[in-house]
Amino acid sequence: MTAREFDVLMCLVRRARASALARGHLPASVGDAANHGNGTHRRPTSSQQLRAKLELDPQEPKHYMTVGGMGYRFDR
Repeated sequence: MTAREFDVLMCLVRRARASALARGHLPASVGDAANHGNGTHRRPTSSQQLRAKLELDPQEPKHYMTVGGMGYRFDR
């Protein structure tokens, strides 16, 4: 696990089972800092890699969840 992925995981674990953590509240060093268009679309490039490391089946995640239109959530 990279340091970047660990930072994301720690942010999510601290808020486990809480509301989703908005993409904009992820650590600044995470993912693709380049904004697209008006600057509202920011997608962490490490999310797929982190999900692959955390989930038995990344296509059917049980822990590292994407919440549509909101961000990410971690369920233990």
